[in-house]
Amino acid sequence: MRASLLIAAGVLSLAAVVNGQLGWAPLTPYVPAESFDTLLKTSSYDERYRQTNLLSELGSSFDGIKFLVTQGASLIPSLASFASALPANLTVEPGLSKLALATQAYLALYGGVADVQYPVFSDSAPINTFKHAAANLVIVNGVPLGNGVSLYSTAIFSLVNGPLLLNLPPYSGGYWLIPFYDAYGEVFNVLGSRQGDNGGGSFLLVPHDWQAPEGLDIPQEFKLIRSPTQEGIILGRTSFNGTGAANWTLTWNFTRWGPNPRGDDVPDVVFPKGAGLAYPGTAAATLQAINTADPWAFWKVAGEVFRRNGQSSIPTPLVKELGKIGIYRDFGFVSYGLDVNTTDALAIAPILATRIAVAKYTFLGTPATNYWKLPVYNGAWGNDYVLAAAIIKGFWISNRLDDAAYYYNYLDSNGQPLVGNNTYELLLPKAPPATSGAFWSVQALDIDRWTLLYGPYPLNTALSSPVAGLYVRPDGSIPIRVQVASPPANTTAASRGWNWVPGYPGHFHLILRIYAGDASVLSDTYVPPPIVKLAAGSSGNSTTGGSSPAPSPAAGPSAGGASPSPAYGGRRAI
Repeated sequence: MRASLLIAAGVLSLAAVVNGQLGWAPLTPYVPAESFDTLLKTSSYDERYRQTNLLSELGSSFDGIKFLVTQGASLIPSLASFASALPANLTVEPGLSKLALATQAYLALYGGVADVQYPVFSDSAPINTFKHAAANLVIVNGVPLGNGVSLYSTAIFSLVNGPLLLNLPPYSGGYWLIPFYDAYGEVFNVLGSRQGDNGGGSFLLVPHDWQAPEGLDIPQEFKLIRSPTQEGIILGRTSFNGTGAANWTLTWNFTRWGPNPRGDDVPDVVFPKGAGLAYPGTAAATLQAINTADPWAFWKVAGEVFRRNGQSSIPTPLVKELGKIGIYRDFGFVSYGLDVNTTDALAIAPILATRIAVAKYTFLGTPATNYWKLPVYNGAWGNDYVLAAAIIKGFWISNRLDDAAYYYNYLDSNGQPLVGNNTYELLLPKAPPATSGAFWSVQALDIDRWTLLYGPYPLNTALSSPVAGLYVRPDGSIPIRVQVASPPANTTAASRGWNWVPGYPGHFHLILRIYAGDASVLSDTYVPPPIVKLAAGSSGNSTTGGSSPAPSPAAGPSAGGASPSPAYGGRRAI
């Protein structure tokens, strides 16, 4: 590894400070300091939309990445510091192609590296054991996580010793779901009340190609769940509503079932206590976009995830190329024999890949959708590894659309970024369309700070529909204020006339969660109302009285009229 390359990587982070972005320093080293510049340092909505989507769309292809490296700064000015700090050998062939390939590989493998960090940094239970939360908010490393309603039940699983049997007793106490995630973070199976599983049952989790050994009969009542990968995560959510939910979750358990697939005389793999899935070199540095101390930290873990779990949804053409940068299905990451172009590319790729992932995560809606955006393939992204990296980097883990819809908004009704020195109103004309006894919630996330695993800092808790004290007007509308300042002392939501969602002093975005959404959610035709900036001094009772005025729907994403081309993100399938 050349010393000059380590210096170049350091320049990328230093440039952010030199260029006056000291306020963004908390973003680094997890994401580059200029990651949200396409949102915050652009002069118009059209330019925000164009630059953000151009970065994510070009970043989704090999040739597009090469264009970003060589010419991207001419269209996306915030790439200039990256381009100026690149070693010269990565701007021409063959180094340019090595950088493009390494960037693709980082995006495709990121979910696996993030997921194997979870049991190490979250104080999880031993492998193949559930950890059940006793409260509807979980504190992880000082960060409160959760939607304010659900009891979370987490298990990290490994099928290295054979199939696992999950027994669930019957339950009819409310909404619940148990998504199964593969090693890269994609949902491959869901149990739940909406899925018709209130009667409970016995569910046998097996490898994707597993066949029962000769002479072993599978009980008829067992339902097989095939995991695409040897390892993965289960994250159950059970609505806490005083109906014995906590006691029910405590009955969940995994038991080993069937013979050891590696042979009866082979001892079981025993995972070291506290080491999660026992990956080598598991440390915070593996998730840092800027890591001058060990630029290969990510690749060491990524290679081992790939060796143990295979390609899952990683596109086959990309898999065939991974050997060119030292990643092999049989061996993991092998640095021996890599030339200087490859080692340089492996050190720099995390920076560019993270810029691409954050741009994808900046889900910008259009005037016609009041700037809300619903990524309909959350949790079910298939081969769209850029979307996968965006969700895992910015949200860690997600549900499929039919289980939970996540609507993102970064802009007020005038197309301006949300900032903490303003007060905003979100007036829901009626409750968002959750079904099946499920719920909805609204939360602000701080994009001036980034966490190791969970993306934008989720310090402030969500406003959730089942929580006591939610104020609903007689006409069924639900007024919500988003502001940094706490509500007036000794008031309730009903007495002051609005519900409170805490904002942040700097920049933030809103997320509206709708669990078990109705047909309008599943068809992506439900449009949440606009986020309206209120006049200064509107800190008492609601000043709007009735519904907040909504802007007239535009013909296309551009407020100026013309719809952007697919290269600028006009494609809806995300």
